[in-house]
Amino acid sequence: MHVIVTDISNRNVWATTFVYGCPRREGRELVWEKIRSIARLEFLPWMCMGDFNQILSGNDKLGGHYPNQVLISSFHGLITDCGLVDLEFKGPKFTWRNNRSGENFIMERLDMAFANSKWREIHDKAMVFIEPAIGSDHNPLVLNTEVPSNEVGKPFRFESFWVTEEGCNTVIQDSWSLTTEGTSMISVCKKLRFCKESLKAWSKENFGDLRLKINAVKEELVTIQHQLEHGFRSDLVTEERRLLHLLEDLWQKDAIEPPQRDFEDLISLIDPIISADCNSSLAKSVTIDEVQIAVFQMGAFKAPGSDGFPGLFYQRYWDIVGADVLKAVQTFFLDGTLLAEQGFTEKEKDLGLSQNSSHGWEQRSLP
Repeated sequence: MHVIVTDISNRNVWATTFVYGCPRREGRELVWEKIRSIARLEFLPWMCMGDFNQILSGNDKLGGHYPNQVLISSFHGLITDCGLVDLEFKGPKFTWRNNRSGENFIMERLDMAFANSKWREIHDKAMVFIEPAIGSDHNPLVLNTEVPSNEVGKPFRFESFWVTEEGCNTVIQDSWSLTTEGTSMISVCKKLRFCKESLKAWSKENFGDLRLKINAVKEELVTIQHQLEHGFRSDLVTEERRLLHLLEDLWQKDAIEPPQRDFEDLISLIDPIISADCNSSLAKSVTIDEVQIAVFQMGAFKAPGSDGFPGLFYQRYWDIVGADVLKAVQTFFLDGTLLAEQGFTEKEKDLGLSQNSSHGWEQRSLP
């Protein structure tokens, strides 16, 4: 599959070819010729990655028969003809294994990423990460075109599996019952902040950091799969299976439903036409039923805002938070002001929100 990629952050444009090399020699040669034809016609920076079903050198294979040097030379010829270079990678060396035991155990590096000089010039920090093999005989490749020098802390997010725990309801009930000062909108923001801090402490005490646990298990898997590069060992295979079962359990706790389809871009192309009667209807005071219907029509698992609370939070705990949310919404419709809390995104600021460093919140009227 050959596609054109546009990086919206810097407007760089490049071509990418995703490859699956045929397991049969004659079919693989046809794939090589197709790649050569792309190289002759493509003038953009170009990278090529996938399962080539072919090793690049004798060192890319462990176990089994000695590699076919003719096939290796043919693959080298393809890379040279296309002006490609092997991209740097981090992770296990071998990306495929036959999942057999003892003397029949074979591992090979079949999944790779290559790029031409133009692509390397605009992506000098790019790196390919070889993820652990989970549920497949291949290790997935992840291409990062801009490897960060420093990791950024993970922001708060209300986790979906929390709602299955009885303690979560208690934490929210206790946080929401605190007395607060200020307008109804400021009250909601303060109670959300109390909830956030209490939930973070409760989650850490009961579950630890789930994402850190998942990453730690994946790192252990990588270590095990690295050790298997030296040859088959039954104890390592047993440990690998244990880690895979553990990872599956952690993923089930961290599972998020797929995002619902978003029609906002399509709707933005439609010219708004609102009659006087319609406008009069829209200008009426909102009711608790209208607010509740709107809340429950939200995608429960759609990306949360900067506060980290998705629609699921408000839907599941509406009996606790509903009254305060209604007051805040009614306040907005009466005076036309929104509240911006510290930490809002630039996009939210562009929509009419601003930040006050001394108090944490500031109300601004929308034009």
